[in-house]
Amino acid sequence: MRVFVFVLSMTYLIGCSTGSKGELLNTGFTEEQTNLIAGIISGDSLYVDRLESGLENLDFQTRDGVSPLVYAMVKGRVDLYEHFLELGANPNLFEHDKKYSAIKLAIQNENTRYLSLLIEYGLDVNLDMNSANYPTPIFLATSKNNEAIINLLISSGADVKALNKYSETICSKAAEVGDWNIVRLLYSNGCDLWHKDSYGFDISYFINGPFLNKSKEYIDDYNYIKTIYSEGIK
Repeated sequence: MRVFVFVLSMTYLIGCSTGSKGELLNTGFTEEQTNLIAGIISGDSLYVDRLESGLENLDFQTRDGVSPLVYAMVKGRVDLYEHFLELGANPNLFEHDKKYSAIKLAIQNENTRYLSLLIEYGLDVNLDMNSANYPTPIFLATSKNNEAIINLLISSGADVKALNKYSETICSKAAEVGDWNIVRLLYSNGCDLWHKDSYGFDISYFINGPFLNKSKEYIDDYNYIKTIYSEGIK
């Protein structure tokens, strides 16, 4: 399986993971936001009370999309991450024009623990990510060839029949990069191998076409899908 390393290229988030106020000063959060996060980390009941009373919320972001949830994930603080969710942080906080969001990082880092927590606290697994190629979380997950992430999304209600802007299926996006194990997994959960995209192609374009990517690692899965398609088994 391919190994992906996601590097958050923001120097103001690199450093010790103590979650101190001094560390927070360079994150891009305002002073009030910094005080709120630092207060929560220190266990100051005043800030927790303000959240619970609706006077504050944890759904703010920097220009790049760094939210308290993103901050906690980057620092490796799953305890803080879950605490933010308990205090009302929105698991669906997402803006397509920002670089970072909790859902994108959980998938890009292939972290089932963080993704599971988002789902537990109300993540819409079919969240519109406003992307032509990868419009929902499961589309994005196909780029990582991680069966655990895909299975978690499917078991939580992800639509395996969703289409992107070009009417491409999730199966086709997985086949495009040769991840026939993922194609097989998606097919077994209802993805349509015979659906034609906006250009008139179905998955046979990747089974037999000029962009055939037949990884030796997944040759059995490739042959399985090829047989299923050729026999027209739906």
